[in-house]
Order: sequence, then structure tokens, then C-alpha cells
Amino acid sequence: MRQTTSILFFARKTTKLKNGESPIFVRITIDGQRLDISLKRSIDSKFWDSNKRKWKGNSLMTKENNQMNTYLKEIANLCGINKNLSTHSA
Repeated sequence: MRQTTSILFFARKTTKLKNGESPIFVRITIDGQRLDISLKRSIDSKFWDSNKRKWKGNSLMTKENNQMNTYLKEIANLCGINKNLSTHSA
């Protein structure tokens, strides 16, 4: 029997932390069973790309953007899932 697995990163925009940012979660789905896990990271909602499921940056935030997307890639790799997240270089 084939097992289906997926991983999804998302910013929970409906929940705001004291600093005004949204917490970042990873959703792991295995055969229809979902588990949402907080990554203990947060982001200003305007810097989260909901379509690409990654941190979007500008020239002022390139280093932080790359660090967060690298972190998300590491989480995906630990789950055994290849996520195509691009990073930007200055």
C-alpha cells in the first residue's frame, strides 16, 4: 500500500503574537492525518509569501530571508521531503 506524505509551511495570520508577528507552522500530512507544529519562529505577515509558502524578502532583509528559507529547507529534509525553496543573494 502506498503512503502519501506532504509538508506545508504557513504563517498563521489569524494569530498575532505580542510583537505583532504571525507564528510560522509546518503541517505534516501522512495518509490524510494532519499534524501542525509550531516552528517557534514568527514573521511580519507582509513578508510571508502564501503562494510559495516561504519568507519573501527585499534588499534590506536578504540575509534574514536566506536564513529562514534555509531553516525551512532543513525541516523539509528532516521529514524526507524535497521542498523547492529559492533564496536570494545580495
